[in-house]
Amino acid sequence: VLVFHPADDKLPALAEQPSVVVALRIGQPTLSCSVGGKPLAATLEPSPRSAPLAVAWHDHKHVGWWRYDFALPFVASDAPQANQPTWPKAGAWECVMKDAGKVLKTLAFTVEEGGRLRPSPEQAKVARAAWLIDTKPAPGR
Repeated sequence: VLVFHPADDKLPALAEQPSVVVALRIGQPTLSCSVGGKPLAATLEPSPRSAPLAVAWHDHKHVGWWRYDFALPFVASDAPQANQPTWPKAGAWECVMKDAGKVLKTLAFTVEEGGRLRPSPEQAKVARAAWLIDTKPAPGR
């Protein structure tokens, strides 16, 4: 999902930071995004907002799941600070999630010129405070 957190982690929120949030097995995932085919500058690491989700035993192995939060390098604000990349970054977004160089999934969403997200067809089926993102699993998964 795509969510917006208070940029300074305080309420009331004066500015918000968009984040891609996904549940994955414990690992060292990274996220690389492009907009309209042009890559964003950096590969993103999970933010400090990431947290454990569940732990289980499966086939005699410890399996842990985390809620990974990848803060996008933009801030949505009515009064942006100097040298601060601002949301929206309009266009077709594609983000590739990897762990140890292996593609886990590809995420896609579209941000329109005014900063509104084009909703997924599934978005209207369930009320939620997050934007659903189209997900394609990695080949062979």
